Amino acid sequence: MNAAAWNENGISRDAIETEITAEKNDEILVAALALHAVDLDAWQLDVLFDPAELEFVEGYEETPDLPNFLKSKGGATLWMPPVETAPGKVRLAATLIGSHLEEAPDGSGVIALLKFRVVEIADKTSAALSDVRFLDSERDHDIIADTMGGRIKPPDTTRPSVEIASPNEKILSSEAVTVLFSEPVTGFEAPDLRICNGGITDFSGDGAAYSFMLHPLEKGAVRIDIPAHAAEDESGNGNTAAVPHVLECVKNQTPVISGTPPGFLHAGTACLFTPSASDPDPGDRLIFRIENKPEWAEFDAATGALSGTPTNADIGTTRGIIITVIDPDDAEASLPAFHLTVGELQKSDPDGQDAAPPDPSDLSDSPDPSDPPGENGGSSGNGSGCFIESSGNSF
Repeated sequence: MNAAAWNENGISRDAIETEITAEKNDEILVAALALHAVDLDAWQLDVLFDPAELEFVEGYEETPDLPNFLKSKGGATLWMPPVETAPGKVRLAATLIGSHLEEAPDGSGVIALLKFRVVEIADKTSAALSDVRFLDSERDHDIIADTMGGRIKPPDTTRPSVEIASPNEKILSSEAVTVLFSEPVTGFEAPDLRICNGGITDFSGDGAAYSFMLHPLEKGAVRIDIPAHAAEDESGNGNTAAVPHVLECVKNQTPVISGTPPGFLHAGTACLFTPSASDPDPGDRLIFRIENKPEWAEFDAATGALSGTPTNADIGTTRGIIITVIDPDDAEASLPAFHLTVGELQKSDPDGQDAAPPDPSDLSDSPDPSDPPGENGGSSGNGSGCFIESSGNSF
């Protein structure tokens, strides 16, 4: 006893809907179906229900939209209108007139329709089939034990809830944001989002999950709201308002770099200078860049290290060397420009002592006397002739 979907091949068990939604005082129409009947000539059945929950109104053999299966091969029928034989029990029956095998149908279809009024809705308000009997044209009698009942349930009035989430509470720039409803909804679109101090792009999603990119307009609080009734579930219930999602947009801070680069070294002397760098913003990964790198030197963009061993062919001065540190948001800081002079290969005195570094004024490419300390060949150095102050980087 169910509602069902029709097709040219009849009705399958999978197509039958065993539930209907109704409210108090609603009138509902319930169909009794024969499934996979063979040579059906007559039938009788009882419908059982709780009279405190359902009230029987009347029964029908068919409607214009739901023709009677027993008549499907052209036979005439004798319809015995339903009778409530006891509280909560309705009996109904029908038979083909005469005994004609060619008029007895095979297959599935509606054999009766019953109208009920809903008195009260309980958790298990239902109507069930009982004492179902089929008779074929040879007057053979079958008692049908495999039956399916129907359930009447109250309307779904639960409103879907919605949650807004993002990976971070403090953001420097754009942030991915997700919106999750408690159940699938329709009608939710980008204009339903209320954004204070921000804009969105790349809105997408369906059902219960949506996402977009949030772009703060300026430093400070960025608030996202979703009002009530922005979307609906399949029962037409509008969502409840979301708890406002507030992010803090913090201004990106510039990294810091320090260190005293070498100013002079002899040919044949290995040199290594690594500046110290850090970033006030936690988690920022730093990279380095160099301008006017000496041809004989190597530069590590991950650490900022300048290293190498010049030869006599490299004697001279490289001017305007600049080492810069850069954070993920392209904020950068640089060491002051410096010059690096390579002098001739250092020779030893006859007594075995190393000779002192040459006077920078004797070099063919002498630095400008106006250069600041630490940027010219006049800087003091260590015993190797490489003027270095190195320290570790902080990322």
